[in-house]
Amino acid sequence: AISQSSTDEKMVNLAKALYNYGYSAKVYNHAVNGVGEHTTVNGICTLCNENVGYDVDETTATYSVYEAEALQNVLDEASSRDGTVKLMRDLTGDADSYYSLLISSGTVILDLNGYKLTSSDEVAILVAEGATLTVKDSGVGVIPGAIDASSEGIQTAGIKNEGALFFEDGAILANTFGILNDGTLTISGGDVGSKYHVAILGGEVILSGTPLLFNGSENTSGEYLGCDIACCTVYVEAELDEVIYTYYDSEVMNEHQNFAEFTGYSLSSDRTYFDKVN
Repeated sequence: AISQSSTDEKMVNLAKALYNYGYSAKVYNHAVNGVGEHTTVNGICTLCNENVGYDVDETTATYSVYEAEALQNVLDEASSRDGTVKLMRDLTGDADSYYSLLISSGTVILDLNGYKLTSSDEVAILVAEGATLTVKDSGVGVIPGAIDASSEGIQTAGIKNEGALFFEDGAILANTFGILNDGTLTISGGDVGSKYHVAILGGEVILSGTPLLFNGSENTSGEYLGCDIACCTVYVEAELDEVIYTYYDSEVMNEHQNFAEFTGYSLSSDRTYFDKVN
């Protein structure tokens, strides 16, 4: 077997040889002295061979992530510069905490890129108050990119939003709530679902397109069964292609907007939003 020390020695010798033959001092200084930023291809530094876990396009502030260990740090950096974080393979978030990933501040786009982000925590992604997250999926495959928070045995949410969340495309699957919303959610497409309860719960929801919402497919108790959106103020900004069920055991009361009435809420006179009845 080749030892790490012999590998390191070869890297040093290679860097010296490149330097001696007129190549950039950057190669020598980085490989030998650890000076300067990594230059990565597919997450691997071409100067020192370290697995950094991501590439970055500084011009567009786009981070392509290959390793789960790099994901939180990359999200922190990208959100500080209105950047984009793009998955380059299926990744599993950090476990054994309340949430797997945190958007603590700033603005960031998460591009699922046809891949799956898996979480075994109660919340896959937490968007803090004051932060903004946009979720999209630029993948071209038949199966969409997804946030999977459906680990058995615990109540889970795909995204808990306390700030501003824009969901454009991709999929979310969780046990309890696809999106647990305590902020403002604008949703224009994609699939959001819950295995046992409701797809979207709480907050202000703006429908600027028609998402596919599904709920309670594995629920045998009947609680919230058949409910897509609950306990929200829902604003409709687009003609809806599908019926959005806002409570179970209800009748469709507005064919134009494709909404179903739900107990304790009323449809506004202009038929553009639902709100609580005090």
